[in-house]
Amino acid sequence: MKNEIIEKLNYFSRHKVPFVALLSYDTSQDDVVCALDVADKFGIKFKLNLTTKNDKSDLDYDFQTFPIDFKTYQKSFNKVIEYMKNGDVYLLNLCFKTGVKTSLTLDEIYERSNANLVLKFKDSFVCFSPEIFITIQNDKITTHPMKGTIDAKIKNAKKILLDDEKEFSEQAMVTDLMRNDLSMVASGVRVDKFRYFSKVETKKGSIFQTSTEISGALRDEFLHNYGDIFHKILPAGSISGTPKIRACEIIKECELAKRGFYTGVFVYFDGTSLKSWVLIRFIEHDGKNLAFKTGGGITVQSDVRKEYDEMLEKAYLTF
Repeated sequence: MKNEIIEKLNYFSRHKVPFVALLSYDTSQDDVVCALDVADKFGIKFKLNLTTKNDKSDLDYDFQTFPIDFKTYQKSFNKVIEYMKNGDVYLLNLCFKTGVKTSLTLDEIYERSNANLVLKFKDSFVCFSPEIFITIQNDKITTHPMKGTIDAKIKNAKKILLDDEKEFSEQAMVTDLMRNDLSMVASGVRVDKFRYFSKVETKKGSIFQTSTEISGALRDEFLHNYGDIFHKILPAGSISGTPKIRACEIIKECELAKRGFYTGVFVYFDGTSLKSWVLIRFIEHDGKNLAFKTGGGITVQSDVRKEYDEMLEKAYLTF
């Protein structure tokens, strides 16, 4: 993060000024921090905590996806596995673009979408994220890393997901990573809930996802310096890997495009409490075409075909 972004976040939080912030994953985009009442002037539109069905959701539309081919994915996947076998990294989130052709505009996708966060930025992207990153209330900071997805229609879906050794290992590693990250800014860090379920509705049907809740008490020097907090703990552990610095280096080598705002963070502060989301479930316009950016966590136990299929399944609309 650039110093001016850190200082602006610190200024707003110290003075309890309601604000929003859009923080990119890899600084390949210009981050945005602005007072809440002028967010629209910066091209930011958002809706929070939408769980009810949108009355426009049943309108007809065309939607086709064009993913990268399996061999291209497999080549990058194999590189990641080699790094894991050599002990460079133990968990890594690998992401790619999936091309999209649709009769919908970004505005229409934004209006119809439902999620914890629905965000539109200029004519650049729409994100409908289910994943909360950190929340801050008084002196308590909480994070909710999300790992593990399964089709809810599968018989005993929850049990299958809970019993999956790879998914358990992935969640355990990201939990340990996020405990360490929170410990840089908080004391008394603890796991409050391990692998709890949430349900997401998509056009293809319902899916279950598992998350973990971790919390701690902010240390005095971070109580009103939210810029310093994000500078310490970004990028989010659930979409990078462990150890984080090495994982980010390998991501840069193995992925085919810069992430930009994808897997970055959106921050909302109402003057009293702060909430933020990881920018996943993300469809962008590059000036010519639309594309989803999706991915998933890789461990040495991962099966390449399952990971490829999971990446494709995440290219969905929430209506």
